[in-house]
Amino acid sequence: IRIKNIDEDNDITKAMKDETLGHAERLALVKLKHEALAVVQDPHKERIDEI
Repeated sequence: IRIKNIDEDNDITKAMKDETLGHAERLALVKLKHEALAVVQDPHKERIDEI
């Protein structure tokens, strides 16, 4: 999976602002975004398999 750009307009960020999501869903999105950022910054870094 290639992630070209992580910014305010991406789907993860939009989903994080979704008021209908519960706390657990928001935490999962935050973890996913951090993992995506880490992969972009260091493509050889081991990914988190379980969120």
